Amino acid sequence: MTLDLLSSLLGLICVFLAGRNSKYNFWAGYLYPAALFLLFWNKSLYANLLLQPISLAINILGHYRWTHPRAEERSSEDENKLKVSMLTWPQRIYTLIAIALVAVTWGWTLDALFPGDPHPYLDSVVTVQIGR
Repeated sequence: MTLDLLSSLLGLICVFLAGRNSKYNFWAGYLYPAALFLLFWNKSLYANLLLQPISLAINILGHYRWTHPRAEERSSEDENKLKVSMLTWPQRIYTLIAIALVAVTWGWTLDALFPGDPHPYLDSVVTVQIGR
């Protein structure tokens, strides 16, 4: 099985299980960044490659938070489930501004680290949005 297919399959399993509100999505999610790291290493996609350790750390934190929610994060209908919420409009605007600033900073960093990369800013915008 190729690395492309394996990483795609792990990502689909992770999303499928997360969509079912299953804490088991995290186990596929632990393998997913490792597969992506190797894939991006082979394809020289450095912005995405450098994001994978961060993605793994976020996954570990998310797994802990999902299995150990705070009282205000529990659903009022079922204490065993998490409350689903949405960002307010000011939070959405702040998030878009933060994405733009981080993307420019990340693009500059990639340009400094990997001067041969022809598209560090485009790569960084996609990476920052995916990581968000």
